Amino acid sequence: MKRMTAFALSMFAALLLAAPAQAKTPKIVDYALYTDIVATIDGHPIRSYNIAGYTAVVAEDLRDYGFWVIWDGAARTLSITRAMRNGELETPETWPDYQPEPLTHRIGERAKPVYETDIVTYAAGDFAEAFNINGETLVFVDSLSPFGSVVWHPEERVISLTLGDPVEIALTPYIENLVQWQQLAGAGSYYETYECKTGTLLVTRYTGTPHGGSTNMLFARKNGGVLSINELLPAYVWGAGYYLAPDGIEIDEPGDRLSFTTPVLEMPDWPESGDVRSLGVCKCVVDLRNGTLLSLEPLSEGLNWQVSLAPDSDSLGETLCVAVERSGSEILGAENVYPNENMMVTMGSSGIAVVHFAAMLTGAGFEKTAYYGAFQALGALGLPDAASSGENVANTAEQRAAAARYVTVTLNGRPVSGNLWWSRGNNHRDLNFTFDEPILLRDGDILQLSVGT
Repeated sequence: MKRMTAFALSMFAALLLAAPAQAKTPKIVDYALYTDIVATIDGHPIRSYNIAGYTAVVAEDLRDYGFWVIWDGAARTLSITRAMRNGELETPETWPDYQPEPLTHRIGERAKPVYETDIVTYAAGDFAEAFNINGETLVFVDSLSPFGSVVWHPEERVISLTLGDPVEIALTPYIENLVQWQQLAGAGSYYETYECKTGTLLVTRYTGTPHGGSTNMLFARKNGGVLSINELLPAYVWGAGYYLAPDGIEIDEPGDRLSFTTPVLEMPDWPESGDVRSLGVCKCVVDLRNGTLLSLEPLSEGLNWQVSLAPDSDSLGETLCVAVERSGSEILGAENVYPNENMMVTMGSSGIAVVHFAAMLTGAGFEKTAYYGAFQALGALGLPDAASSGENVANTAEQRAAAARYVTVTLNGRPVSGNLWWSRGNNHRDLNFTFDEPILLRDGDILQLSVGT
């Protein structure tokens, strides 16, 4: 026998290295079974198998039944949505003429092996359990329910999918739940919808819940995909819905981008720490097609706001001195002084209301306070009374000058101008101060009201 030369050995080694590795045989994890059940889409039969007692159809076949079935090789995902043309749902001009072959095997007999797979399948954006049969993907008919009504007809041995409007299918349960809650406990609950070329945004606001209220934003695409806007926002222990208060909602003309402003809180160290960080009011921009948060930008501009402040036994004094400060997205009351417990102060973007309840006006000791002197003096100035003058509450220059001796409103120490007027309610009389220009507090701003002689 001849020995191999060094050159021949090196060539042999090179050939071994260049030879393709033998493909690994995928593992069989189950078997698809023969079945007499027929699956249909809008009355048209489609190939189907029985897997684990449920009817599954071939995902790739759905392309001929009004669906897009999109394969992403890089991500190894298969996505099923309704087919669209010019922004509208599309149904086949010609349906497949597939007819189930006569059953020549016993029902329940093994038809084809099911192999393991690392491909992740989505139907309408939600995970759908899927199976690999000879390189084809099978999904359960029930996974297609976001696209229509799935009904089992036992007498005919047919499971049918009747295609519907994916937007209506996705949003109706949320609207019905809110209406039901509105009737049971949350009278102030409401919902709003915003339609665009690619779908509909649903905003639901629940009141009367254990944590005070919650808001949810959900975008349903016309092709069946559903996107939770809440899940894109910074994490919060009870969910973003408990700080979400969307304002200025806009969707661009193509229906690709959603923008809105909202206060934003986050708990970056949860659950190790319960610390809450406020990002203030932020402008959020969402890519509706890709389901991503494009930007979250804290704003320095003012915040529309309103807050009611009530006294306690430790805050009583001779005069009224009430201040609020904006900190992030919150309006906080400072250390305030009240002449009586039977009153309340409401401050907001448009003005201030000092509510005097009947117990205060008739209670002993009120007339001895410095506030009482100011109250009497203001009553003698002939200020407008909403009960008789309606919305005409403008002050004369003389009234403003005289009232300034008793009432001072400042923003960061600078005087704020406005009209003083009276209003009345059930067992209370209110002193109102309406700003000449709305005050949209910025972070760190302090607004203060002082009344006394």
